[in-house]
Amino acid sequence: AFWSTMASGAGQAFAMASAVICGRLLGPGDFGRFALVVSTVTVFASVAALGLGVTATRYIAEYRFAQPERAGRIIGLSSISSCGAGLLVAAAMIAAAPWLSSTFLRSPQLAVDLRAAAIFMFFSAFNTHQIGALCGFEAFKPLAVAHLVKGVITLPVVTVGGLVGGLHGSVIASALASGLACIPYA
Repeated sequence: AFWSTMASGAGQAFAMASAVICGRLLGPGDFGRFALVVSTVTVFASVAALGLGVTATRYIAEYRFAQPERAGRIIGLSSISSCGAGLLVAAAMIAAAPWLSSTFLRSPQLAVDLRAAAIFMFFSAFNTHQIGALCGFEAFKPLAVAHLVKGVITLPVVTVGGLVGGLHGSVIASALASGLACIPYA
């Protein structure tokens, strides 16, 4: 419970700091558009994750001692499934970006940002599987460290992206940070 609380707290603290800095850099209008893009991507990432994090946790925890080979196959299958689903949903998001941005977000200029954020969505979906596997092994301390490293990676990358490229830079930096953030969970 302690490590889970620490992991959640560290992740939320860095996410909040990143959002505050991003909001200050972008201003209200662009930060609102950034929030729309991130929220849309988060919905797509939830679909792409397919509940594989919870599935990995359950079956890895069940089989890690009794049938380690089976637990290994579950890790491999959930990894392949999360990559496949992430790629499929990312491709759908890229294809639907103009329609989504004009119809739902009522901001057609966000199509480019939604396409760039599809990368963020893919890595976010994959990361859900990684977190689930770590939870299945009850590796809560390494999970807390990985969350901390993710925050340490995300905060400066998104800040630099916002400074250099405004809204587009923040979205691209978020995509880059999400990819880099998968490394400590491996």
